[in-house]
Amino acid sequence: MYPNCETSSPFWCLGNLKTQVAETILRNYVNNRSIAQNIKSTVPTSKMAIEHGNPKSMCLFGKPDYKNYILHKYCWALYDKNNL
Repeated sequence: MYPNCETSSPFWCLGNLKTQVAETILRNYVNNRSIAQNIKSTVPTSKMAIEHGNPKSMCLFGKPDYKNYILHKYCWALYDKNNL
């Protein structure tokens, strides 16, 4: 299961209803236990932007969209590095 406001990327996974009870998955969501939720609440956006942003980019983002974009780049890099 994944939060309904995000992609089904592996770092957003909250659990599997075939192998876990719903309460566990809900607890994972409420307590930010998916990798991306945890990163979003513990890693400063500035750190993610320094590591994965492009200061020469001409792309135009709203602040929430840019934060999400940087979060996904950060998570994918972490996922690829550690094969989470």
